[in-house]
Amino acid sequence: MGKIDALVAQQVEYPAVNRVVVGSSPTQGVFYFFSKIVWLLMDSEVKLKLELKKQQRLTALEEKIQKTKELRKELESEFNERLVIFLTTAFGVVAALFWQTAITDTIKSFIPVSGAWFYEIFVAFLVTIVAVIGIFFVSKFGSKKNVKL
Repeated sequence: MGKIDALVAQQVEYPAVNRVVVGSSPTQGVFYFFSKIVWLLMDSEVKLKLELKKQQRLTALEEKIQKTKELRKELESEFNERLVIFLTTAFGVVAALFWQTAITDTIKSFIPVSGAWFYEIFVAFLVTIVAVIGIFFVSKFGSKKNVKL
């Protein structure tokens, strides 16, 4: 029984004797106080140099922020330009596909196979007009975005 009592006593004794102070440190207070004394005793020239370095870092950060804003505007402009090109091409392809069908059927009309070729030419003209109007508005959208820069 003596060995078990000794183990229990040791388990209870360690936390009771070796307490840990939570939330404060005697050395941290000394270092804080010491740093304040050093700061007060420091030469004003050294203080000015530290403030100047701090201001230079802030200026460098402001320049980086401005450069990032400029790059964002450039990227937005490039994106809008590419979008206009993409949409213009899409309208052109749609019109070309209708024209392909109309021309193919017109050629087939000389060899009488079907009588819908006149209707297909009319639809091709209509789609072309809609595509040109769409290209016009998309181009206006793209040019307005580029002017804002």
